[in-house]
Amino acid sequence: MEDFSPVYSYDNDHVQNVKNKKDGCAVRFNFSPTKDTYLTIFALWDDEVYMLFPHEEEKQKANRDRNTVFRKDQEYEFGNQPEIWFDSEKKSTGYRLVIVMHKEERTFYETLNIDNMWKWIFEIPRELKYVTIKDFTVYNKK
Repeated sequence: MEDFSPVYSYDNDHVQNVKNKKDGCAVRFNFSPTKDTYLTIFALWDDEVYMLFPHEEEKQKANRDRNTVFRKDQEYEFGNQPEIWFDSEKKSTGYRLVIVMHKEERTFYETLNIDNMWKWIFEIPRELKYVTIKDFTVYNKK
């Protein structure tokens, strides 16, 4: 994957559709695949995991879901209408995005936890996936 352009927002003033300062920080980024792909994105922090894509809000607002094929050389934006808000009392660097690009449609059916996430990723044959992990920092300016 090329052209992964992180546009991380640590301050709610830089997020569209800001809900409330007490909600925390949203993460935004752009995605430009070099091949047509399906996509699954997880957010990890501490012992928590959340599926950022696909989810129902994305299906309703952006008209894309697990059946969506992301076309090569097009740019896609994520996080302009945040589904999840991250919060930290102090600056925290322990947050990760796990981005899984896969050549075939695949659905995550298990209970969402870190072990099941890695199991699901490792069950996809190597030649049918590309996985990248991106770190991000959360720091609330309240």
